Amino acid sequence: MNETANKTAYVIFETAHGVINTHDSRDIRVLSLDGIGTTTASMETSSNPYEPGDVILGTRQNSRIIGIQMTALSAYRSRLIRMFTPGQEGRLTVNWGGNMRYIDYAVQDSEVIQETIARQLTVNLTLLCPDVFFNDMNDFGENIAAEVPMIMFPNLWYIGDSVVTDFKRFESAVALENTGDVPIGLRFTIRAARGSVLNPVVYLSETVYFRVYIQMSANDALEISTVRRDKYVRLNGKSILNRTDMTSTFFAIEPGTHKLYYGAEDGMENLEIYLYRRPQYWGV
Repeated sequence: MNETANKTAYVIFETAHGVINTHDSRDIRVLSLDGIGTTTASMETSSNPYEPGDVILGTRQNSRIIGIQMTALSAYRSRLIRMFTPGQEGRLTVNWGGNMRYIDYAVQDSEVIQETIARQLTVNLTLLCPDVFFNDMNDFGENIAAEVPMIMFPNLWYIGDSVVTDFKRFESAVALENTGDVPIGLRFTIRAARGSVLNPVVYLSETVYFRVYIQMSANDALEISTVRRDKYVRLNGKSILNRTDMTSTFFAIEPGTHKLYYGAEDGMENLEIYLYRRPQYWGV
């Protein structure tokens, strides 16, 4: 990361009415940006008349509030009013010193001020973000059951009369890292790429796993999401949540490095498993 990137700060708004990129368009400039650090918390407490102080019973993070003040040319007045009508939903991407992350929002309050027709606009925005965490721009998708290529030149491997170019990774464990600040759910797309698969399973340990009782035919695609606020189990796009093993867990992975396992009761060699994870952060 160069020194120029470390000094760069800008925001991008994406809504159904268009996109505003304050980095590409110098006609709209950010004057102030608040609420991109940590959030506030609400605490439930209980008091004892015979002891000083309170006992904390529970803590929850409040919705994130982001305040933005911008200036813009008067020609943008209609567009800004349309994009930032209270209740309008959108996605805010923040680049702060080279760190780029996004968060979804709804406009809680907006004000487009123009003292005279000839003067520039001042725009004051209050954005409410129900999911308080900023998201990584990358979902780190990968096929964890991929074939592993082998070095061919200058080395050649022979089995009988055949040349070996790759091999299937049957040691069904892969390293998995959560580089974010908080636990995150995962998304899997499990494909029966080369034939039938019976009862596929993905697990972190013997007691923490997700199994679906299903006979998959060739080319079937099973989608599983353990992501907070977006959990599902689908076969070829149709919900089959009722086929889930009752002892399964919509597990999340803590920050750090973990080992993830996969398998099937039969047909494991036919599996392709695409894993997606999006780290989340307290701020930018």
